[in-house]
Amino acid sequence: MANARLAAVLLVLLLSAPAARPQPFPPADPPRPPPVSGASLHFEYEQVLSLAGTPDEPRAGDVLADSIMDDYRTIDAPPDPARPGPMWEGRRLLEAGTGRVIAVRVGGDGPLNPLAALDEATLGGLGAVYLEATSPSILACVARLDLRRVCVVVVPNPDAPEPGRLPPLPVRLERLVLAPGRGLLEFTDFTALAELRALKLLVLRAGSPPPELLAGMKDLRVLVTGGGLRGWPGGLEALTALRHLDLARNASLRDIGFARALRSLRVLRIAATGVTDLSPLDAHPQLRRLDVRGTDVRFLPCGALPALAEVRAFLTRISREEAERFRRENPSCRLVIRPADELRTELAGADELRIERAPWPTVVRDPQAIRELLAAVDVEDMGRSPATHACGGDYSLWFHAGETLLGHLTSAHGNLLDWSGWPQPGELTPSSARAVARWLAARGCPRALEQLDDPEAGGNRGK
Repeated sequence: MANARLAAVLLVLLLSAPAARPQPFPPADPPRPPPVSGASLHFEYEQVLSLAGTPDEPRAGDVLADSIMDDYRTIDAPPDPARPGPMWEGRRLLEAGTGRVIAVRVGGDGPLNPLAALDEATLGGLGAVYLEATSPSILACVARLDLRRVCVVVVPNPDAPEPGRLPPLPVRLERLVLAPGRGLLEFTDFTALAELRALKLLVLRAGSPPPELLAGMKDLRVLVTGGGLRGWPGGLEALTALRHLDLARNASLRDIGFARALRSLRVLRIAATGVTDLSPLDAHPQLRRLDVRGTDVRFLPCGALPALAEVRAFLTRISREEAERFRRENPSCRLVIRPADELRTELAGADELRIERAPWPTVVRDPQAIRELLAAVDVEDMGRSPATHACGGDYSLWFHAGETLLGHLTSAHGNLLDWSGWPQPGELTPSSARAVARWLAARGCPRALEQLDDPEAGGNRGK
């Protein structure tokens, strides 16, 4: 009894004692992440927000932003739902972990202008500013930014004092995006912004750009355009400093003769254009990534391209013989002709697969079994009329290598696979659909096989 009373007293004392305050450890300087090559950057991400490196020399761990899709990711790390990224708090984008302000949205004066409340150090550290409205006081704040690193995103506003016109931005600005908004910008003479190093044009009115559109931008490194332009400005061949050129989704683009003069070009995207001739890229000394998906290209560049690391070329007219010729001349380049090749390359090394399904998930930790599943995937050549489905899919497949998420697939209707690396859902060949469905059924996921065996609930043919 005495022992029981003593134990009760000790328990009361323990519960009533104040919790010990953890002793803070002195913060250690993290090692500087190693530099990464431009070839490792995702095509759609150009702006570096959280800098371990610089906008021109990004490093692993830097946060990249697609200002148009309002999407953020870390260099050399695929999206991971378990890993927090930057989060918007009102009109400020905060870096995960530190709470540092790395971007702001400006919607007007007063409380709609968070720039006015930031100190000089925070202003100088901003990676992006979204201008949804402008005024003299707002432009005065913009002039105080570090114009060598900040990306200014202009969102057209029909209520602006001069709708359809570019506001008077600082002439020393180096990074500019014209983003979709509630209006369109007319073609504007950019000669006052001669120090631009990165320009993304997505909202100019459809039409033929005047020759002076890019005049004077001799140090332009990145140029990205949206679809819909008719004709192209002369003088692209004079932009010899270009490293990243994205002219995708412009069907009127048919000739890339200008590329012969762009000997510093690292990335060229001409997917879904009218280009058929790639000979201006023959033996290019610096080109690292080339995207010609959805074109009528029949022949790839000739000669050795020493820096070329990747060519994306499905939805083209390139023959097997031409692909073999190119691989012989460029053995270190990854040529993606079939969609399934790209998928297998991205998911190589997966040692764990989590299949999300009701009522509970299935986890496969057999690397050989995962390789067998990927080997079974064979997608029909993606036509220009995309396969579609309106449901959320039957199974979500999450591929991991250790703690790293490599990618995510969605299986639907027994014969469709959806992956972010493809421009549209992929329709499996009949033999592949059955092999994948049997693999899933053997692991307690029979829905795909049931749909293939049931004519009423069978695979979707995209119709």
